[in-house]
Amino acid sequence: MNSKKQQKFSLIELLVVVAIIGILSSLVLPALGKARKKAKIANCLSNQKQIGISIFLYSGDNENHVPGHLSINGNSITYDDYLGIGYDGRNLTSSQMWAAYPGSPAKMYQCPTDESNKSNPDILRSYSMIQGVLNGNQASKRGMVVEGSGATMKLSSVKFPTTTIMTGEFHYWRNRLGRNSFGVMRAQDVQNSTSNGDLTWSHEKFKFNYLFTDGSAKGTHYMSTYLDTGKDPWGNNNTIGTMWDAQR
Repeated sequence: MNSKKQQKFSLIELLVVVAIIGILSSLVLPALGKARKKAKIANCLSNQKQIGISIFLYSGDNENHVPGHLSINGNSITYDDYLGIGYDGRNLTSSQMWAAYPGSPAKMYQCPTDESNKSNPDILRSYSMIQGVLNGNQASKRGMVVEGSGATMKLSSVKFPTTTIMTGEFHYWRNRLGRNSFGVMRAQDVQNSTSNGDLTWSHEKFKFNYLFTDGSAKGTHYMSTYLDTGKDPWGNNNTIGTMWDAQR
């Protein structure tokens, strides 16, 4: 019988195969990373839409008012606490609502790209309501929620719901579920926290998802929130006429 000789790969052939695998990996892995990030950003949009639905349900039971921000003697109830009494799938007790952290994690409030508190991600709150002073006397505070007093605007009083921000993303380690700090936010907070490096832009530079008063959510560059106003989005905290202005 004739025996067939076993063919062996030469060293050069093996090196060629390894090189090809390396090239393919360098092409595929970045694409997979981008796809993974896009999926997380899409999940973030879904979170904001769910928050929007919860706010609308709450509003329907509270004379069309959005959830507020109440502080008494150093204790506070934030918008996520108000939604936690049956509107977001949780059933917080009164003591949990007044606690600095309710002890009940809620993934709906956490953007998957938010890594500002890696040591304890369950306590993160990636989204904040927009702060306002309802007498219209403060140009930097034109949102729907008054900090501390519990006062809020009605959804029906917003004249431009498709272009009025109701919640914004604020990825910062101090923004936590049930915590007083950053339960509300302003454009000025974005300006200040960008300049000092506190704010984490985890989607892409200067872009986050925003929930609008009509219940829609979309990714928007921060600069676009000042569009057609003639104002500097980095140096002017006057938000009258911008997307931050619910009192237009």
